[in-house]
Amino acid sequence: MVSGYVYHDANHSSARDGGEAGTGLTLYAKLIPALLPGGPAVLSAAVDPATGAYSIPGVSSGLYIVVIDDNAILTDVTPTLPAGWIGTEVPDQRRSNVSVGITDVPNQNFGLYNGSRITGRVFNDQGSGGGTPNDGVQNGAEARIAGVDVRVTDGTGATTFDSTITGGGGDYTLWVPAAAGNNPLRVVEANLTGYLSTGGQVGTTGGTYDRGTDVTAFTHTAGTIYTGVNFADVPVNQHAASRPHRPRAAPARSSGASPAACYLGLRAACSSR
Repeated sequence: MVSGYVYHDANHSSARDGGEAGTGLTLYAKLIPALLPGGPAVLSAAVDPATGAYSIPGVSSGLYIVVIDDNAILTDVTPTLPAGWIGTEVPDQRRSNVSVGITDVPNQNFGLYNGSRITGRVFNDQGSGGGTPNDGVQNGAEARIAGVDVRVTDGTGATTFDSTITGGGGDYTLWVPAAAGNNPLRVVEANLTGYLSTGGQVGTTGGTYDRGTDVTAFTHTAGTIYTGVNFADVPVNQHAASRPHRPRAAPARSSGASPAACYLGLRAACSSR
């Protein structure tokens, strides 16, 4: 028997934590022979909407693929979720290399999140390694920037749905609950001290980027995975201030000394009395 859970991954941890139960959705687990990845499936079982549990009994020994679908049709082996949901653990709802022998195979789990995901990165747009400086696009060997605050808000900026700090690789992930609706959203970067923005990329959002506010704005569709929402920064130039030019003062001379005397080097004649 092959069994597991299709659970509501409310904290999007990609693991089934205590208290995470079913999704309340009508879903099915299908078993496909690994030698026939295009189907048809040989068995299917309904997923319990409340607990998320499923079990597929009577499985012959062999190597299989388990997929999660919204119907029980064995010839349909394309994983499909209801609108507004995305995958976390096993993001594509297709678990491969499920080996069945003489013992049961439990814990073939799938995590689902009711909402959307946004990913991107923050990088140093200095043009390192042959890159083009200040163009808002990561190229050459331009490094990524860690420790930058990024958040996603509603269209007005009044409600923050999620916030995070870029990791050591400059990457970030934001989660948008389905409750945000199909409404305008803003992805906002807060520059580190000593940095300024040179540009940004809207990725797959289809939105627009404004450098003045350092915001990517777009219209959200629940259950969508958005990628490539990047931000480009550079350190503020810090040049040492140059010393002001001070003209050398001419030697003072008495009112009685003639210019000719000074010219001839008669210093006594040029000195003040």
